[in-house]
Amino acid sequence: MIGRSLNLRKPFAFWVDLASYQNLIISKEQAGIERALGSTFFARGMNCLYCLFN
Repeated sequence: MIGRSLNLRKPFAFWVDLASYQNLIISKEQAGIERALGSTFFARGMNCLYCLFN
């Protein structure tokens, strides 16, 4: 039904591509957050993860 309303021959391929793109964007955002937190950690001079949690 959705495929007919969008006039697509292969609606499943469209949704797979759309979900893949969404996962790519989410992973890119998470990597950016991780990079920002890591740079803050090392900018403070903390080189020991054990020291951070104690």
